[in-house]
Amino acid sequence: MGRWSEIPVKQKLALIAILALAIRFSCTVSVTHMGDTSAWPRIMASVESGNDIYGVMGNYYTPVWGYLLSFLDMLIQAVGAVPLFGDYFEGLLPLEGVRSYRPFVISPEMNMAIKFPLDVIDVAVGWMLYRIVLSRTGDASRAVRAMAFWCFCPITIYMSSVQGQFDCISTALILGCIALAGRNRPLLAGIVFGFAVWLKVFPAVCVLLLVAYLRSVRGREWAGGAVSAAIGAAAVSAVLLLPQIMNGQIDDAFVFLTDRQETDFSSLYGAATSLRQALVGLLLLALMVLTARRIWHMDKDEAGTAVYLYAGLLIAVAAILNRGYQYAPSVIGFIILCMEMAPDRRGYSVSYWGLGLFSFFEASVHAGFTLLCLSCAYYGLIDCDTFTSLSVSFAEGLPVHLIEGVLALIWSAAVWLFIALAAFDLLGRRDTRFSMLVERFRAPFGRVSE
Repeated sequence: MGRWSEIPVKQKLALIAILALAIRFSCTVSVTHMGDTSAWPRIMASVESGNDIYGVMGNYYTPVWGYLLSFLDMLIQAVGAVPLFGDYFEGLLPLEGVRSYRPFVISPEMNMAIKFPLDVIDVAVGWMLYRIVLSRTGDASRAVRAMAFWCFCPITIYMSSVQGQFDCISTALILGCIALAGRNRPLLAGIVFGFAVWLKVFPAVCVLLLVAYLRSVRGREWAGGAVSAAIGAAAVSAVLLLPQIMNGQIDDAFVFLTDRQETDFSSLYGAATSLRQALVGLLLLALMVLTARRIWHMDKDEAGTAVYLYAGLLIAVAAILNRGYQYAPSVIGFIILCMEMAPDRRGYSVSYWGLGLFSFFEASVHAGFTLLCLSCAYYGLIDCDTFTSLSVSFAEGLPVHLIEGVLALIWSAAVWLFIALAAFDLLGRRDTRFSMLVERFRAPFGRVSE
């Protein structure tokens, strides 16, 4: 096949896509998470039985994911491709006392029906990163690296192909929204933004940034673009929330946000967590204003690159507000963009590897041997007693919570490094003395632009 550098770009992209899909499909059919992945068919069954997406068994995410599951269920019923959503196994009851997992395991057919589309979208996000880097830098080798860094990142593979989470869709939507705004299509950008927010709330923190970006793109006509974008976002929101409004369930649409906020002051840990969230929230609000002001005064070309840096900064702060490894893919795509659109990528590459690897390690430790539940329940490769014994022994025989905590601290530090680098780029040019201090910090790591 020759040296990699001698292979045409299109062939490189095809090889990356094929290998990435092969890895994801292999993970999808062999391992699965007993938590989220097993919850999706229960939500589908609830809708199918005549309840809404927040019915008997409860969709614990924003509305769009429930609608997507309902649509998938409709397709499955039309083709008859999935005879069984999943089943309960009495032999797995001991897991309830260890990881609070129900003894329910999704069927292999349903597992593939849900995850295969996520696998394809995941690889499509890699292609979007390729297109963004190529358009902003003109460097095909950097653009190919961006796609590869996403497609072969351990945590992005895990979240889509193992845990069955949909962060890849959220990332695709916010990247698409920025691209549409940059092409002066504010109405479509607003529509996509509405879908992004009601799929996973994080993109909402970019609202001021996107308005300021429209100012850079459209100049004096920015107000008309902002109104068009607002109309698009409002129309989508009205349509998506109409069932909840009619059923008096509007609060359920925000459960993803409200259930993840700690307000417990009865213990020192609870008080510390609540204080941390309050401080991070204030930081987020300040950065929303500062990033918008910075983009507002940029020309279209400069803003076209900076908007990705600042969107990543805001989403990273929003994600760290409720620290969880499952949010890593929402951040890591923007870290990749900063890595490949920067002359010196050292600082961002540290963030990438720290987040991409250690969030994956935490996810793997958290699930343990329960990831092999398909092999036990359906494939017959592991008998139920052995599977349960391994899972319980792993969870109780090791200081799992301590290990998870250490791993979480490491990848959280990687996210904070990214936040610091991006924030320093935002603030560092405003004052000469401050710029010198910032450069001392950034010298070992690199920066976005010279």
